[in-house]
Amino acid sequence: MTGRRYWLANLLLALAAGFTLVSNFAFKQAEAADRGFELGVAAVILAGLALASSRGAARLPPLAVALTGAWLLYADALPTTGGPFEDSTQRWIAFGGAAAILAAAVAALCIHELAGRN
Repeated sequence: MTGRRYWLANLLLALAAGFTLVSNFAFKQAEAADRGFELGVAAVILAGLALASSRGAARLPPLAVALTGAWLLYADALPTTGGPFEDSTQRWIAFGGAAAILAAAVAALCIHELAGRN
């Protein structure tokens, strides 16, 4: 069961990061901070779930995702307060964070498949 939980958490992370990556420039610039903050919350929660159900080298990508999610939470702060950066900077931070989370989630899925865990 833990293998399925790890796989599902990383798949959900990849989907959320991919959506944020694509939609970052499709909507208003001010909304990018909202999506970055939401991705940060999802990343910390899902990476925690993946960390709890993994061991060995499979822990590295979720750890990177958790750290990137924490950075997104700080950088985008609470969307109502505006965060410590301007809107244009927050858009690029959300874009870069989403790209990093997507890459780490896909790497975690590859490690999971190559390890042959179910």
